[in-house]
Amino acid sequence: MQDVFPEYKGIFDRIKAKVAASQSILIVPHDFPDPDAIAAAVGLKHLFTELNVPQCDIAFAGFIGRAENRAMIELLKIEFLNLNKIDLTTYDTIISVDSVPNNGNVSITDISLVDIVIDHHPLTDVIKEPNTLYEVHTDVGATSTLVTMLCVLANIAIPARVATALFYGIKTDTNDMARNCHTVDIQCYKILFDLIEHATLSRIESPQREQEYFVLLHSAAEAFMKCGDIAHSHLGLVTVPDYVPEMADIFHSIRELEWMVCSAIFGDLLIYSIRSKKDQTAGEKARSLAKKFNGSGGGHPTVAAGRIPLGDLHPTVLLEAFMNELRFLFDVHNAIPTKLVTK
Repeated sequence: MQDVFPEYKGIFDRIKAKVAASQSILIVPHDFPDPDAIAAAVGLKHLFTELNVPQCDIAFAGFIGRAENRAMIELLKIEFLNLNKIDLTTYDTIISVDSVPNNGNVSITDISLVDIVIDHHPLTDVIKEPNTLYEVHTDVGATSTLVTMLCVLANIAIPARVATALFYGIKTDTNDMARNCHTVDIQCYKILFDLIEHATLSRIESPQREQEYFVLLHSAAEAFMKCGDIAHSHLGLVTVPDYVPEMADIFHSIRELEWMVCSAIFGDLLIYSIRSKKDQTAGEKARSLAKKFNGSGGGHPTVAAGRIPLGDLHPTVLLEAFMNELRFLFDVHNAIPTKLVTK
């Protein structure tokens, strides 16, 4: 099958050469990994294990919050370590997957320890480390697509558990091939489809949920404010950061909306997600908002996110400043907002 992705063979060759002498590899997705990050890490672990690397671990600093993601971890029996409890210097090779360490969402303080970055998000305002191999390819819709190609190019079998993870990673990051989708994503989707555990995938996509989810959904609807074709909902204080992009996706399905922005306070951060239907500047807008407050942000043309440190500000003060910037960014500062739920 090595001739399936000849134009991407260089990626495999460079990564293989970089890890050739490694006896231990640590794979690090971002702190609160989504299905694409989780799946890509699982796929890479399988790849390097098959390439006879004696030790290969997955670790991240946050936790799994979203119900689908927890079901994915449980049902596919994915093992991972706590990044905060690991001595990074004990590993020969460290790989950052679906993220760039100095972009604000990976808890690795010494960026020079990262040997390889494998990602599909645009590299913006990132100062590259001279000894790090950057395999960042925006011509694919998911990092899981890149990892699937690496497995195919290595001519190794992809077991059902790994295939299911990779398939779900591609499916979620491309919104089932509806956004940021490229020909190579469809090719990998087709390859994986015949290998996955379909019943397990169904259970991942329809998980049992905590009551907190429905309480938050109710609160998000009450906080929903619409100005023209943009709407914003602030979720207040959240215990699970994944709720923010999840609510953004749910409310973005409203027919009249081009833009949906959801925000919340998580720990010492104001976090936000931005969605657009046709406009291709979501990543730019997320980055622009973050810069106003010395935060970090970015993403894809229609799917983006950011995080802003509270610092010494009270959350309500920062939220008001954030909403003012939001109004000017979308040129709705003079518009009269309307609520979704009226009492």
